[in-house]
Parts: sequence; structure tokens; C-alpha cells
Amino acid sequence: MTVLKMSSWKSLPWQKINNRVFTLQEKVYKFSAQCKQQSVYKLQDYMLNSSDMKLFAIQSIYNKIKQYYILADQEKYNVEDCDKQAVYSYLVNGKQDNEKNQIIIKNIKQYLVYLCLKPEWNARFEPMYKFNINDQQKYYFIYRLSNFLLNYANENQEALSIQNYSLNSQKINKFINIYSLSYRMQTLPSISYHIDFWLQNQDLPENLWINSNLYIKSKTGMNHLSHLLYSIIGNGFEWYNMITLHYQCKSRRLFNNLYSSLYESTAPEIFTKYRFNSKISLKVIRSLYDIIGYYNCNSNYISIYSKEKNNISKDFGTIYQIKVKNNQIFVVRTNLINYKYFIRYIKKHLYHYDSINRLRANIVMNSVSIIMKIHHLALDFYKCNYPLINFKNINEVFQLLDNMLVKWLKKNKKSKSLICTYSEYLHHRAFCQMSNDLL
Repeated sequence: MTVLKMSSWKSLPWQKINNRVFTLQEKVYKFSAQCKQQSVYKLQDYMLNSSDMKLFAIQSIYNKIKQYYILADQEKYNVEDCDKQAVYSYLVNGKQDNEKNQIIIKNIKQYLVYLCLKPEWNARFEPMYKFNINDQQKYYFIYRLSNFLLNYANENQEALSIQNYSLNSQKINKFINIYSLSYRMQTLPSISYHIDFWLQNQDLPENLWINSNLYIKSKTGMNHLSHLLYSIIGNGFEWYNMITLHYQCKSRRLFNNLYSSLYESTAPEIFTKYRFNSKISLKVIRSLYDIIGYYNCNSNYISIYSKEKNNISKDFGTIYQIKVKNNQIFVVRTNLINYKYFIRYIKKHLYHYDSINRLRANIVMNSVSIIMKIHHLALDFYKCNYPLINFKNINEVFQLLDNMLVKWLKKNKKSKSLICTYSEYLHHRAFCQMSNDLL
């Protein structure tokens, strides 16, 4: 496709391009599911050189950069069509581009590799990854499976015989065993070469941090390839962790009295009645972190055992508060700062700062789309913090959201009846969805 002859980048047939990319990925998935590896290789080689794939990757990366700038700095990232055309020309013809686009070109190449590998590994991952249900139900299934193993450990006297093995790779590129990863992937030489090169030179981007907010970080990162590689490395370890959990329950009785308080307290908590002392405190924290990791969208099944032995991870301290009650009850709860970040994130969809830094309501024509967007964001927030969140606590968050939404609708001069309808709709739909997911 000759983009340089187009009058505008926006005039490209994006609907057709998106459909072609989807069709190619669907074929890769089907070939991979049928174990037709040679067909997968041929199709991936075609995808790497496809004009549609390159156009799609360029547009996607620039959109993610723009989104990051909006969320991080409340400003727009302006890019001209000529910049996109220059990047496309470099990818097609190999013509040397100026240095300002080299980092973006590297990210686009990595995204191209990700688009080729993702459908293949969707078919190759363990069945646990392939639920035909939403994420919330998947995490709840793991929660129920954990409870089943807990009950099984209490009823049976014989401990399972497990392999004494732990995951040594950390979520840092320089600690990844490149040879082991290449052997496990068994991919095209061209893809394998680039992945090895990026890993050896530390060229895979990590998450983009915004005010240390893990919730926003998961929405704005460009590290798709990094996440996929971590999933490939950790593929299969979720079952090992389940067996380890069984063994820990049997040998140390660490979770025999584990329960979560859903209604007794305004703060979501997980308790375990166990003597808290210097010898086992770190083990308790690590084991609880493993439990929590099953429900956390960003865990990628990487165990805390690979972390520093004498330190609790920074992320763990940010998300969870750790307290001791009466020297016997160990308490882990969601840090209240997460709610603050969530409300601030929602507010960015409703308001903006003007030229003199005053907060002004965003004027929109379709209020329903904003309502639905906030609804889905609220469900995401609940899902990412499950099960360390209770209905009483999330109810307070929704009341605050309702008030914020009503004020915003008033500033947009909506009728009072419409305001009441939207407020009740958001509150009712969210709780219905949460209740259904947990049944």
C-alpha cells in the first residue's frame, strides 16, 4: 500500500486494515491450536512484512503515546501525518530516518512481533488462560479452586510429593534466561533474533508509571511484548503454585484459619490466626502475597519468592497495608490510597484544566457513553482488588462516584430527571454485575 501518495493518513481504509489484521491473527490461532507449526511460521513471516500490519502497529503505538500524555500531564501529544508516513517509509523501504523516530520505530517493531506471537500463544497457553468467560469469573474460579485445595489438605493426611523448584526469573529483563526462553518459544529465526537482541540490550520497555498508580499503569503501558514474554516464562507455574499452596497448608497449617471479612469491617481485610514473630513473619507475608497474586491482574504468576528475601516488594507495600492485631492476627488490607487514585482517575474523564489551571467540566454530547465508561472502570477497579475488597467499602466509593457524576451532569446542564436516572443506573448496574460474577 502506497501511503505516501495518500492525501491524508486519516483517509486510509482503517476498517479494512483492522479486519485484515484480525483475520490474520485468527488464522494463526487456528493453526496453532491444530499444531500446524509450519503453517504458523509461514503466516507469521507474511505478517511481519504485511503493509496492513505495519500501518496498524504505527497507529496503535501513536495512540498509546497520546493516551499516556493525556493521563500523565493533562496535555495532548501532537503528531503530524508526515511523521507517521516517515516511520512507515522506514519500515517498508529501510530508508534511514532521523533519530527522533528511532525509539518509536523500535516500539513499533516490538508491537509487530507481539501481534504475531500473541494469537499463537493464546492457543498454546494452559487451559486456565482459555476461559470463555470474563476475567472476574476466572479469578473467582481460582479462588474456589484454592478453597478446594485447602479443604483437601485438611481432610487428607498425606502431603503431595512435589518437585522442589521455584521460579528464579524476576520481572526484569536482565534476569531472564534468554536461552531458555528461546528454547521454549521455538519461533521464527527472525523473531527469535530480535527478541534476543532486545533482551541482551535491555530494550524492552517496562510499564509507564503515573504517580505510582498501579491501576492507571496497567491501562497505559506499551510493554505488550514484555508481558507476553513473562507469561511464556511463567506458563504452567500456576499449577505448581497451587500444589505448593496445598503443601504449605498441610505442613505449616498456615491458612487453616484463613478467612476474609466481607461485612464486619469497613476496611477489606484478610485474617490468619497465627502467631506473629520474627521467624515466620516474612514467610506469612510471602505466602499471603502468593494467595493475593492469584486475584491480581498484574501478577503474571511471578512469585514473590524471586524477590529480595529481606524486603517486602515496593508494589506490595503500595497496594496493601500490613498490620498485626493482638500479636496473633495478621491483617492484610487494600491501601486506601488506591481509592484516592481511582477517584482521581475517574475525575480526569469528567474534568480538565484550562490554560490558567482551573478545573473545568468536559462538555460532551453523549452522556450515556461517559456513564458506561465509568461503569466499566469501576468494575475493573473492583476486579483488580478482589478479594481484598468488600461490598460495604465499595459502596462508599460508588456513593462518591454518584455525587461526582451528578455535579458533572449539572455543569453540563442536564435535566434533574436525567441526573437521577443516570445515578441510579450506574449504581444498580455495577452491583448487579459484581453479584452475578461472584455467584
